[in-house]
Amino acid sequence: MPTLGPALRPARVRHLLVRLAAALGVGAALLLCLGGLAPASAHPSPWTTVVVSPGSEAVTLDAQIPIEEYELATGESIAPTPNGVEAAAAGLARRVARDVGVVVAPQDVPAGSTGISTQGGVLLEPRVVEVSLGHVGGYPSLSVRLSVPTAGPAHRVALRWLLVSREVPSHKAYVSSLAGGSTTLVGLATQADPWVEVIGTGARGTAHPVGLRTMIGTGMRHIAGGYDHLLFLTMLLLPAPLVVRGRRGPGGDATAPGAPRRGVIATARLVAGIATAFTLGHSITLALVSFGLLDVPGKPVEIAVAVSIVVAAVHAVRPLVPRGELAIAAGFGLVHGCAFATTIVELGLDRAHTLLAVLGFNLGIELAQLCVVVATVPLLYLASASRDYAYLVLAVAGAGSVCALDWILALLRDTPPALAPVFDTLSDHPVWSWAGLAALCLSLHLTRSASEPAMPAGRADAGRAARKRTSPRIRADPGAGS
Repeated sequence: MPTLGPALRPARVRHLLVRLAAALGVGAALLLCLGGLAPASAHPSPWTTVVVSPGSEAVTLDAQIPIEEYELATGESIAPTPNGVEAAAAGLARRVARDVGVVVAPQDVPAGSTGISTQGGVLLEPRVVEVSLGHVGGYPSLSVRLSVPTAGPAHRVALRWLLVSREVPSHKAYVSSLAGGSTTLVGLATQADPWVEVIGTGARGTAHPVGLRTMIGTGMRHIAGGYDHLLFLTMLLLPAPLVVRGRRGPGGDATAPGAPRRGVIATARLVAGIATAFTLGHSITLALVSFGLLDVPGKPVEIAVAVSIVVAAVHAVRPLVPRGELAIAAGFGLVHGCAFATTIVELGLDRAHTLLAVLGFNLGIELAQLCVVVATVPLLYLASASRDYAYLVLAVAGAGSVCALDWILALLRDTPPALAPVFDTLSDHPVWSWAGLAALCLSLHLTRSASEPAMPAGRADAGRAARKRTSPRIRADPGAGS
């Protein structure tokens, strides 16, 4: 809890209460707006994987569908046991008939089969061959095998996949092609674009692999929907302006001429160091796990990711070690890299396509991370000039810790997080989330400018002493950059 000095005057207390009430009002209004705008089915979640195997007499689809996502889409409750999965098979077959289709060339349609002419071919309905219990991304899943008979090897295969994503807009399915013992990622099926071309009309038996640009987009979407990674990065960035301002010597007060420029440069250096350390950490384990050189269980990694948020939040309020931001970013970056790699490992790609996937996915992560830094750090720096910025750090660090602890409990109990609706709303509306942060930061900066005019040079020491008495005691890292 922040410790307030005894010298606070009643007028100052009233002023602080008005500010805090205004900030809470703005935050509450934004949360209400976000909650009203959030789709009821939105849920950042595990994904479906589909492996398409064109054969001599049939096209086989092997899918892993997360049970949690399937329950969200259907409203059904499925026990993650073989008996529970078997009981859901009938309903699954009906949804497959509605939401899954395979387009083949007209000459590939077997005698006696009927289909719908579309997408330059004939749309055939797959048949459910087998349903069993499996896992995808460490989550219990429905392991489903589908089959579409063909008149010989297919000249063309296109997949239409709306299973789960019809009701859950944020859900996606990674589609791969298995041919000649090699697995190639060929597309991403979403509610907005459910079609994936597996074998093109001009290349019989040849899959068209996903390009670098697609994997970059996948990496960016992973961060945009990954509230755990965003929370960790936010916890590291929050105290950066305070660390810099706390290191400035006599004459370097925020109101002194030339101080803002020195503060901006120092903050930029510290933020760049944090981002670089995190990048190095997660890039190492992303590559090791993706190429099968390191094998780590999914649930302990996710718990460690949540723990990293708590550690970073504590460090934001009270530095644990000198230059701790860099050590925390690099050390826990190794853990986050293991979590990132889950996406690539579950695709089951061969080594050559894994290299492309790792490069593109990692680049997408870095671009998304850069967007977060560019969009938030200037706002945090402006707000940090206010003596009340430390309250914002305390509030965000506390909220982040509560979210992380809730996530840990959910993982240990194998249940959805109690705060899942909040996570869903924020991750599904990143622009509104940023707007809320911008409103709070600009309010702190503007009220500071209006109520805290520049002090004469001779009163700089007194001003700094007053701020120490009226701000939460969040300590600046004694070893951080100047």
